[in-house]
Amino acid sequence: MHPTEGRIRITGEARLNVCEVGTTFSHYWIGGCRQLRSGSVTLPTSGGAVHIGFRVKPASGHAVAIANLAVRWHCVDHFFLLEPDLTRVNAPRPIFDC
Repeated sequence: MHPTEGRIRITGEARLNVCEVGTTFSHYWIGGCRQLRSGSVTLPTSGGAVHIGFRVKPASGHAVAIANLAVRWHCVDHFFLLEPDLTRVNAPRPIFDC
């Protein structure tokens, strides 16, 4: 994702972890994975300095069914990439606010 100073908010109904991956975002994101508590988590800001990469995975380490997962951020372009890895996903239908 192409960030701004705005923070990214992730909501879902399963017990999930959100972990930094693949960018220099780790300079801003200290402390490992974040858990969705009460169904949501707000990620640290990168100050708009770097692109954001993160992985959403089950907190238990075992596969879980997720009906809805929402990622909200201040969009400055339409760059969004989903790498499903071992997960089966329906085609994402992002709605952009930019």
